[in-house]
Amino acid sequence: MRADQPLAAFARLPTRIYLDTSVLRRLYDFGALVWESEPFDPLPRAARVPHLREDLDALRRILEVKDRAHFEFVVTEASLSEVKARGRTGYTQWVRDVEESWLTRSQGVEYELAELERVGSVSRKDWALVLAAAVPPEHGSLSPEADPPAGRGR
Repeated sequence: MRADQPLAAFARLPTRIYLDTSVLRRLYDFGALVWESEPFDPLPRAARVPHLREDLDALRRILEVKDRAHFEFVVTEASLSEVKARGRTGYTQWVRDVEESWLTRSQGVEYELAELERVGSVSRKDWALVLAAAVPPEHGSLSPEADPPAGRGR
């Protein structure tokens, strides 16, 4: 790519982000840090998770780009099933709220699907989840301007 074509490179960025259950959980638990840049103040058990602070900082930085790249946040049925299986009502409701935001704000949006090729390091199970996220449900996808509902944060 030539140096005078930064907009073309930006336009080629993927816009659909599949939120797997680990990302959903981190957004729920640490939403204040990720969305509002509040200090990292984990509970003792979370503080023992290796590289948690760095992972959350990377997630925050990725999502900062969202305001310009117009990412769409996707929650699949597979993710919802995993979340429900945890049996945590508040977390399940929050994920349902993320899904509802995604579906409601995208009604009437049409998508052109690109050809997708599985990368060798992605398992078949994970690839099935990616494909589920790539194909929009009947209602479309999350509005580019919308953030997922705020998690409980810390």
